[in-house]
Amino acid sequence: MLVYSSKNHHPRTGILLQPNKRSIMKNKIMWAAMLILFFITIELISIAGLYLLRTSKGIYYSPIYKNSISQLHQRLIRLYLKNDTYIIHNKELGWTLRPDTDRDGYRINAQGIRGNREYDYAPRPGKVRISAFGDSFTFCDEVKNHETWEYQLEQQNPELEIINFGVSGFGVDQAWMRYLNYGRKFNSEFVFIGFMPGNTLRHVNVFRPFLQPSTGLPLSKPRFLMAQDTLRLLENPLKTLDDYRQMLENDQKVVPRMGIFDYHYAANYGHSIFDKSRTARLGKVFFAEWQKNAGDRLMLENGVYNPDSEAFNLTLALLKQFYNQVLADGAKPIILIFPSKKSVTRYEDGKPSPYIFYLQHFQKLEFDFIDLMNIFDTAAPAVSSSHFRVSHFSAQGNAHIAQYLNHYIQNIDHGAGAR
Repeated sequence: MLVYSSKNHHPRTGILLQPNKRSIMKNKIMWAAMLILFFITIELISIAGLYLLRTSKGIYYSPIYKNSISQLHQRLIRLYLKNDTYIIHNKELGWTLRPDTDRDGYRINAQGIRGNREYDYAPRPGKVRISAFGDSFTFCDEVKNHETWEYQLEQQNPELEIINFGVSGFGVDQAWMRYLNYGRKFNSEFVFIGFMPGNTLRHVNVFRPFLQPSTGLPLSKPRFLMAQDTLRLLENPLKTLDDYRQMLENDQKVVPRMGIFDYHYAANYGHSIFDKSRTARLGKVFFAEWQKNAGDRLMLENGVYNPDSEAFNLTLALLKQFYNQVLADGAKPIILIFPSKKSVTRYEDGKPSPYIFYLQHFQKLEFDFIDLMNIFDTAAPAVSSSHFRVSHFSAQGNAHIAQYLNHYIQNIDHGAGAR
């Protein structure tokens, strides 16, 4: 059926009119302008959305490299290959401290322990020896040797001898292995198990850049898998420096292989050719958050560690094994809980502790533990802020920790845990 439209025909003759080329071009320009305007509007909305997520939820756009290594991490790995850092590769632990090093105020003795002197396996006569294992809060990043809480605790109580076995970047898994492989032979009466609850995320990680894309430790580590009530060790995938050289040459093959047992590799999004678009970024962030909420959530909505997650239960299992091993060796274990700067801010704002469920489990298990958040009970917010430098405790903060620990130790029967 023929349909007549007066818009397309001459009003007198009825002859079909051909569209004007200028009008066609004008229409195309108009549609193109509308599309550009629509895209700009969506991009502006996405920029605002990313800003709100960053400022209100602490959610950042942080893509990981899933099939390659960033240029930053390539440069850092080459530094490690040159042995030009105070952190060095270790085939069992992933990394450790370079023996006999003095750099940036960090004095490492010939035994690979942070300290100004060497230590015999037996404590000095008349001294109560304490060994401390853990991460950067035990090592005491950002301060000099005489500003660590270990050194200041010795100064406050001359009866004590403290050995600092902390290593920056460690999880409980690596700290436990350092104790088993090296630390237990130092015959300590007490063993402090340093635990920063944020390290919960490290225990389901194999290659640090999957967890922290901007990390200064682009190194691999061992991790444990849980099988019912037992732990199975997955050894460090990059056992030698040659393994790192091969990764630099063939990262597309090596990097994905390390992601097989890494929670963060599966949970996080990678780089793509569309990353310049803020809309694409926002979409990736929303999808990743939806996946986390629908799957094995690490955190609950109120910012508390999820007690049903694999990471939480694996962390708890590691702490149990570490604690019980120290007991079996005849020493007294004490878990030291180091709050992060963010956790202290939450505490001062009256919000629940992110690690409340850990505290409940420790109490149920009748573990001896010290929650160092307690040092902020009597400190005003202005004083609390001075307890940190950037993200670790300052010299003043470490002095407060040492004072708190000294008071605790003085109320313990030293003979009960000695061997």
